[in-house]
Amino acid sequence: MIQLPSQFKERSREVVAPAEYDAFISSFDMEQPVSVRMNPYKKGEAPFCQERIPWCSEGYYLSSRPSFTLLPVFHGGAFYVQEASSMFLEQLFLQGIFPAIGKDIRVLDLCAAPGGKSTHIASLLGKEGLLVANEVIKPRSKILVENVQKWGTANTMVTNSDPRAFGNLCHFFDVMVVDAPCSGEGMFRKEPLAREEWSEDNVSLCAQRQRRILADAWDALAPGGFLIYSTCTFNREENEENIAWITRNYEVEPVEISLVSEWNVVRTETEGISAFRFFPHRIKGEGFFVTVMRKSSGERVERKNRAVGKGVFLSPAKNDMQELKNWFGHPGDWEFGVRNQEVYAFYNGRKADAEQIAAKVNLIYPGLDVGQLFHNKLKPAHALALCNDLSSSVVPVASLDEADALNYLRKADVGCEKFALSLNLIVYRGVSLGFLKRIGNRCNNMYPKEYRILNL
Repeated sequence: MIQLPSQFKERSREVVAPAEYDAFISSFDMEQPVSVRMNPYKKGEAPFCQERIPWCSEGYYLSSRPSFTLLPVFHGGAFYVQEASSMFLEQLFLQGIFPAIGKDIRVLDLCAAPGGKSTHIASLLGKEGLLVANEVIKPRSKILVENVQKWGTANTMVTNSDPRAFGNLCHFFDVMVVDAPCSGEGMFRKEPLAREEWSEDNVSLCAQRQRRILADAWDALAPGGFLIYSTCTFNREENEENIAWITRNYEVEPVEISLVSEWNVVRTETEGISAFRFFPHRIKGEGFFVTVMRKSSGERVERKNRAVGKGVFLSPAKNDMQELKNWFGHPGDWEFGVRNQEVYAFYNGRKADAEQIAAKVNLIYPGLDVGQLFHNKLKPAHALALCNDLSSSVVPVASLDEADALNYLRKADVGCEKFALSLNLIVYRGVSLGFLKRIGNRCNNMYPKEYRILNL
């Protein structure tokens, strides 16, 4: 076992109560809890769920860690494997944000990959709100797109831009979530190699980078909007000292969030702003720090969508519209745009948002990827199979057992006799996995090659 850095142990005395210090240090050598968050819009079974996470309506602890790769519903987005502490994000929305400004809001998740917080926010917003999930590192942004597609809420756009680019979207967002890159002290149990990479210099470097991220994107947050700032680390330099920096440089006000004593979450306060600490010796989860505050300065730019010149998204031809609407359970909720021959679906009103976003940042996944049109017929994209509003009658449904579902996910042979001619929706335990097309006695497995299971 890699030992905890001695400097980290000494610095931890600044944030942990003296009577709890030994328990805190010992907790890093204990078994890591395993937790998942269920997708409320999908009906997959989760027999492995044991104990509810008290601060998250869809969060569960598991008694042991299964091989998630071998659970077909995992690939269909029925749940997300997520650390329990970070699911506290839900309380900030339910107690602070939604009561103040409702759900018809634009949310920016600035450091979003791999997608835990993004899929959580997407669940909370439903069809009323818009989430823009950003990741600056290109390979990680592709993983983010995959997880957004799996989740199927279709209210999320993915961007791949440096935070400074969002400053050009002045006052565009009602909520900005900054789960900042940090020194990772809260991951010492989950990822022991993080102990070797830790240094006091890296802590200071991370704190400065976190401030740059906040400063670069600050103008994107509308006056009256909410900032959620979080790290998976313990030290004050990246946490309370950054709150103090925000209060010195920007006008913000506190947001009241209530705690239940049995949760064992520790509340702290800096310059009147509350924050919440999750210690692994007090709760079943990893180290986490989070705060929420409200931007109180500035005059908000008019919210209405402004013209951005020639549109990025073309309107489908009129004779294609009915074909597109046939694929949705609630066709009146959607509008469509075409970019580079690919059709995207947006909840009503969000296509104009996508135009504005595309004019300022690198928009790599603008809306639900529907597919491509050929002679008024849609060749559906994989993302459409996973959409929560996919029509139940548009194509025949083929329900597979576990063995065949895993073979489908491997792009291995699953036979043809069980499928209808032409396109089929592949389902396992009520959760859609993708499409398959039968042509005579031959089947074309349409599961994306890059997502397939490589080993069983």
